[in-house]
Amino acid sequence: DEIMHFVKNQVTPAITVPHLHAIKMLTDFLTTAAAGVDLNFDETAGVFAEKVFLFCVCWAFGGVLETADRHKLSQHLYTITDLLPQMHGNTLFDYYPDETAMDW
Repeated sequence: DEIMHFVKNQVTPAITVPHLHAIKMLTDFLTTAAAGVDLNFDETAGVFAEKVFLFCVCWAFGGVLETADRHKLSQHLYTITDLLPQMHGNTLFDYYPDETAMDW
């Protein structure tokens, strides 16, 4: 809800899409990610699964944003969780969860 509120009120999509489109994209991304990741469910896998979820949230809600608004969304996501990678002048959109390293 917090992310949808932020996207609705703080950024402007490059193309107009229904707000439920982001939810559909999120479920599609999660379904695809779950099919491609083999996790042995221990503590490390649980944290990695959260990182995959955050990656999917990032693209589901931010995929239709221009670069400046993607930067705003990245900054906002950093206020919500500490599981994101350390950015070095980039945005969250420049990173992906690496199954081999179980990290970004």
